[in-house]
Amino acid sequence: MISNQHHSENLFSITVLNLLQGECDRQASKIFREFRKKRSVKDKVDKIRESIYGTSSLTTASLNSYDSSSNLESSSRHKLEARELGHVLEEMALLQSRSEMYFKFVKKKSLTDLDEKDVDKEQRIAKIERQLLMCGLSQSIQELMSEYVLFEEFYMSQNIRKAMNQFKENSADLLDDRILDEVFFIVKQCVSRSIGCASLDGLCAVANNACSILETEFAAVLNSHLKMGFPSGYLDMTMNVIQTSFQQGYKKAAAQVASTASDSESQKTIFLSTLNCVDHSIDYLTRLTSSLQSETLALLSGRSQHEKDKVENR
Repeated sequence: MISNQHHSENLFSITVLNLLQGECDRQASKIFREFRKKRSVKDKVDKIRESIYGTSSLTTASLNSYDSSSNLESSSRHKLEARELGHVLEEMALLQSRSEMYFKFVKKKSLTDLDEKDVDKEQRIAKIERQLLMCGLSQSIQELMSEYVLFEEFYMSQNIRKAMNQFKENSADLLDDRILDEVFFIVKQCVSRSIGCASLDGLCAVANNACSILETEFAAVLNSHLKMGFPSGYLDMTMNVIQTSFQQGYKKAAAQVASTASDSESQKTIFLSTLNCVDHSIDYLTRLTSSLQSETLALLSGRSQHEKDKVENR
């Protein structure tokens, strides 16, 4: 009698979950559809893919155009600026965070209602977890997550690239660490936002992208400057004076050497500035890692050791 009562209570709990989840999926579908429409998500995805891969529905449209000049104008209009994604990324992170909070609450409440003496408890737990995993809200979140990771990667790479282009124009920025402040602020902003999504997969994807972008957009530029080396000094300039004076005359030789000396001093400044930047980058990376580890503590609370190791290895 008691066993049958527990069984009916468990069935009631699962039935209520089914009804609740069904309504949740319907409302979530409306919310996500409206969000994509208001924020032109598909259009932004197309523009990013056009920028990265050179292929999208926009490319097809432009290929069908007759006038080549109009194609160029269309291309410039289609270009997406990273600053356009800031508020969209914040809203995406919020949607994911609230969804994860809902899943956590429903799962905890459903498992609490299960009787410890129920012989089918493990099967019921598996059924509840599978139901939440396959529900409409979960599928909507997975789709949103893929778009979010793409947006975050584009936002991070474009902003870091812009910062490095400024450095190319004025290498003195490396002397006072302005470039480091800007680059590592962008990385921290993006990874911290991914932590706010409350999704380990999202965090790992953004963290991996951050490492890749730092290597290709930041470290590669520094490495190219270091490979240019430190100027060898006045011996080479003296030999140039002697050789050029024999070939072109003293005045031309003096002018060439003056220009060479100026270039040499400029190269020295760039090399030493870059070396200074590389040295300080180690400290920035250490502080960034420590800060992000502290931020992930709440996210990792209650997670399995496998999940913790997964994040730690990123």
